[in-house]
Amino acid sequence: MPNRIILGSESIKVNLTDIIYNEKYALENIINPCTKCDNMRINPKQLEKMARKMGMQTEQIDAEEVIIKTPENEIVISNPQVARVNMMGQDTFQISGDVSERSREKFSEEDIKMIMEQAGVSEAEARAALEETNDMAEAILRLKSKK
Repeated sequence: MPNRIILGSESIKVNLTDIIYNEKYALENIINPCTKCDNMRINPKQLEKMARKMGMQTEQIDAEEVIIKTPENEIVISNPQVARVNMMGQDTFQISGDVSERSREKFSEEDIKMIMEQAGVSEAEARAALEETNDMAEAILRLKSKK
């Protein structure tokens, strides 16, 4: 049965058996039972100290926005809280914030404008050629050869 762990003002559900720790006393010193509820409180300073003992290094990154690009969409995280965690030479990023998704366009408006200027065609023709070829140079050459 998961217990609720409170980290600052945030709370998460975890199975205490899933927490990995080197020494039993370290976990007992970090997690203190709350007497009025079934929640447990974690002392952030002790947690950080234990993480350092285990070879983990954390660094907060001041970011304005995080964008994860997939083939179809972009996952945008606004107002992010980003932490880089290095453990045994492996960097891991922990990101939280306001998440939204948007569809991903293959080519920018600047790409379309450049094709329009180079080939001397309308926006619709430039878009159609670019969607057909998926290559800016090839789209320009095709449009120029049609003239």
